[in-house]
Amino acid sequence: MKKYCADLELPIPLFKSTLGPIEFLKLNNPTSARHYKISNELLSDDVVKFFEDHRLTINFVEVFYRPAGVNSYIHIDTQEPGDYVKLNWVFGGDGSTMCWYDIKENCQGASQKTSISTYAIHYAKDDVTLLHSQTVGQPTLVQVGIPHSINNNNLTERFCVSIIFGYKDQTGRPTFDNVYEIFKNYIKQ
Repeated sequence: MKKYCADLELPIPLFKSTLGPIEFLKLNNPTSARHYKISNELLSDDVVKFFEDHRLTINFVEVFYRPAGVNSYIHIDTQEPGDYVKLNWVFGGDGSTMCWYDIKENCQGASQKTSISTYAIHYAKDDVTLLHSQTVGQPTLVQVGIPHSINNNNLTERFCVSIIFGYKDQTGRPTFDNVYEIFKNYIKQ
């Protein structure tokens, strides 16, 4: 099993809106921000029910936007490395790849507060070694507790809707293995 990502077979709409996903996301990002939150209330009832049925709760929803041909920094989506997973839906950016990296010895990275008041650790390319890269589907469970980046080297913009979730009746965030087991009936083989 890959510990980096797993595509799901989840034939439910992400949003309540009748607009196409990219049109809807643009409407909710009039300033073309690279990182922004959207309200959980915009998610379809089916998505909310999916998480509730698996005893999980949606903490918040963030969106990462990349214009055509723009790549992301190498980063971790938290204040310290670990085993953290998000559920991502990607729209646009056809052929873009997600890359995961190992941190070289004695490299710390730089912790920064994001534009939505979360934290990320940024790494220089010389501080990491590539472990794995692949095109991710939608939706996809992704490992975000180790350094990763997005290569969007194409002619279309890319929106990534990322759902951050936790246990409904336990403390702490689920690990990749925990979520893989919870969602095992939806994993594409």
